[in-house]
Amino acid sequence: MKHTLLSFTAVVAGFFMLPAVAHSQQSTKSVGDNNLYAFATIGQASHDASLDSAVSSGSLSLTRSTDDEGTAITLGVGWQQSDTIAFEFYGGTVDGFGSTTTLTATNAVVDGNTFNGSLSLKEDISSKLIGANVVFSSQLRLIDDQSDTGQKLSFAGKLGLISYKIEDELTLYGSGTINGTSYTISSPVLLKIKESGTAPVIGAKLNYAANDDLEFRFGVDYVAGVGGGDLVEADLTIYNIGVSVRF
Repeated sequence: MKHTLLSFTAVVAGFFMLPAVAHSQQSTKSVGDNNLYAFATIGQASHDASLDSAVSSGSLSLTRSTDDEGTAITLGVGWQQSDTIAFEFYGGTVDGFGSTTTLTATNAVVDGNTFNGSLSLKEDISSKLIGANVVFSSQLRLIDDQSDTGQKLSFAGKLGLISYKIEDELTLYGSGTINGTSYTISSPVLLKIKESGTAPVIGAKLNYAANDDLEFRFGVDYVAGVGGGDLVEADLTIYNIGVSVRF
């Protein structure tokens, strides 16, 4: 995950540096000079739904394990309304979440048939999202840019809303024996469960300005109440890194 995050940031930063290099002669700009910017982030997302369980009855056991970590990627644009307030609009994806429910039989007799083996139902969960934030910034005066009067570090808090569309794909697989005869099951997608909705977002980020146009960001976002309906409702926490460029 760390290698993926660093590689992503390096590639996107290199792309975003092209307009910065082209305008390198303009060393100091006010908000009014370049108040539009584009940004990209990648991060690790986790949810707080505790779904792991295990039960057994005689020769049958049922277990459920969850993958509560995934990857979040966003691309967006922002408008710096003033030195302290900005508005951001973005789209993205979150994927990598899932769960596996497994039924295991050990010499289990059902309707006169003896079962040995396992049968698993796997869920792969992904989501597409569109969001908007109001960003409140404050410069940190701990590190001054020695080349001019600007600041290299700034801290920002944000409030916003996201609209999400979740898709849960269910597949079935397993192997074992029935009355001594071997079986193997590997199905295509059996069912897709879809849910959509909106959720509030609160977050914070630390920005480092490499120059007037290029900025690196490190942040955390908290999204409350995602899912519901036929899916479990959960809160998401996303730790992310990214880059932004002004134009």
